[in-house]
Amino acid sequence: MRKRLEALTGLRFVAAAMILVAHAPSLRIPVPPFEFANAVALFFVLSGFVLAHAYPQLDDLASIGRFLCLRVARIWPAHAFTLVVAAIVTTACLAQPFAAPQFLASLIMVHAWVPMWPWYFSFNAPSWSISTEFFFYLTFPPLIWRWRRTWWWKFLVTLALAFGLATLGAGLSPISPDPIITFHGLMYINPVAMLFEFVLGIMAYSIFSRLQTRSARVGIVVGTILEIVAFWLVACFFVDHLSYLWAGHLVDNANWRGFLGHTGSVLAFPILVIILALNRGVASRVLSTAPAILLGEISYSVYLVHWSVYTVYARYWMAPGNSPDYLGWIGCVCVAIGIAYLIWRFIEMPARTAVRNSLKRSGEKAYADGRVVLPA
Repeated sequence: MRKRLEALTGLRFVAAAMILVAHAPSLRIPVPPFEFANAVALFFVLSGFVLAHAYPQLDDLASIGRFLCLRVARIWPAHAFTLVVAAIVTTACLAQPFAAPQFLASLIMVHAWVPMWPWYFSFNAPSWSISTEFFFYLTFPPLIWRWRRTWWWKFLVTLALAFGLATLGAGLSPISPDPIITFHGLMYINPVAMLFEFVLGIMAYSIFSRLQTRSARVGIVVGTILEIVAFWLVACFFVDHLSYLWAGHLVDNANWRGFLGHTGSVLAFPILVIILALNRGVASRVLSTAPAILLGEISYSVYLVHWSVYTVYARYWMAPGNSPDYLGWIGCVCVAIGIAYLIWRFIEMPARTAVRNSLKRSGEKAYADGRVVLPA
């Protein structure tokens, strides 16, 4: 079993917390105009990184089959449960009609593959990223195959796909709740456009594996300084919109500016992930503590369930008016964390254990399902 990268498990909850903040305006919480929602891109980079760590090679059909079984067992049970909950919330609480095709697409995790709002945001809106992640799992075996020899052209191809789609979609409507293809659906949801972020994570792991043995000479002071610099760099993109300012000087098209801005900010995430994975500073050690690891373990379910919690509270319990409901939001976060723990304890973990045991009973040598492998 390969060593677990505990700091990255804790980092998962940091990313999930930013999504909780990004959606807080639904409870009238004033949120600074920072790029909190871009934390989803951090999930994708993390996913490529930890999958490359857990599965450095998949050389035959048997190992690919084991990989896919374990990955589906990791994400589908909690996704299916929260999807049913979200379907009840949207139909009973919000009185929205039940859309069977969208429900089926969500159930089999392909709804984000349709770049139209009524599909990728159907029922449990945050789950679009689970659909995108599922696409990444399907492409990971050919991506990791002979990676050391082929990494450069695989990255260039995935980046070219993203830029090609951005070029084709530059004239589309930026975003619309109508059943039409939009730039938002094509470039920020569609897994083909997001694939380069996943590949960027795999590339980051290649760099990490070369630095890991040399990092033993880095002391805690230098390691902490490097971590501060990495967090500061990410904060500059989130808070100061550096990449959007840069993109604004290059192009006039609003869709292209948005795409370049998003792409530019993604480049800061591999630096943060590599430095935290080296575990040489205070921040990585805090993220490796037992409470941080537990929060990181349940962060997937927190991400999946929080939107339903927000929706139910806003529908039935939020006081009328325009004042921010800080206590309500804090309560919703606590409830989401509590429900997420139960989902993790009684749905996620039993499902993963059952699949691992099944693989062992069939005589196959199953890969360990690492803590830090992210769906989401």
